[in-house]
Amino acid sequence: MRATLPVPPLRCSDGPPKTPPSPNPRLAGPKDLPAMLELETLCFDRARRDSREVLRRSLRHPRHEVWVIDFDRRAGEGLAAALVIRPAGAATLRLHSVATHPDCRGRGLGKALLLLAERRASETGRRRLTLEADAGRPDLLDWYEREGFRRKRRLPDYYGPGRDAWRLSRAPAGSA
Repeated sequence: MRATLPVPPLRCSDGPPKTPPSPNPRLAGPKDLPAMLELETLCFDRARRDSREVLRRSLRHPRHEVWVIDFDRRAGEGLAAALVIRPAGAATLRLHSVATHPDCRGRGLGKALLLLAERRASETGRRRLTLEADAGRPDLLDWYEREGFRRKRRLPDYYGPGRDAWRLSRAPAGSA
């Protein structure tokens, strides 16, 4: 097994960044896996984060798309945000994971990822975007609702005993 170098922690809040994160997502590749794992660790508690194998499968799966936003890759600073989308039937695109580095929140990166998901839904003829969000995170639920998502169904114990989620849904802009 090949050793990987640790991904240095990202510090968007340590004064003005040398190169601010670009809101231009790119498709991820296998070389992004270590940085994606670091982002998962920073963004999600143990019950919610994806494992190396789950992320590797998403990177390889012909119907999954993994998009990332770099934070000055030349300086080795890793990823500012990531999105994993998966088709869920002919009409729905599921946002499996949306992660923005805690130090980079409030810079429009999550919105850039949602706009990308919306564009991909429209391009592939899907009429709905869905996701699950932690019921214990009212700030997160409020953010998704400001972005046009609506709560559809509470999912008891989705993240483990006593850790409910909400399924949220919205139509891409311009869909009938």
